[in-house]
Amino acid sequence: MKKSYEEVSVLKRSLDEMKIAHAELDKEVWELWEGVVEENELGFRKALRQASLLFDIRADDDHFDVGKDVYQKSLVQIEDIPPCPEHAEDTPSTPSREGRKGGGANGIEGRD
Repeated sequence: MKKSYEEVSVLKRSLDEMKIAHAELDKEVWELWEGVVEENELGFRKALRQASLLFDIRADDDHFDVGKDVYQKSLVQIEDIPPCPEHAEDTPSTPSREGRKGGGANGIEGRD
């Protein structure tokens, strides 16, 4: 009986260690995800500045929105665009938000 209690105690410690490791990995995944989103937004702003220069348009125009994409010849909020099976590879999967404080950007590009 004593051996069973010891085994349970060892398993509980192991489970606690795994939970800590999982939380650390989840945090790392979100940090990486946020880095990717930030790089995409920086790239968008860079392209916007180039378009402003090359095509003589105002870069501060309210019509430009990183949260929108072109869908059926209109600017539409990304989350309102239905998934397109032909472009499934362009739609990144989003990591779980469990255990994460706050929200995050969901920049999904490449759907027409």
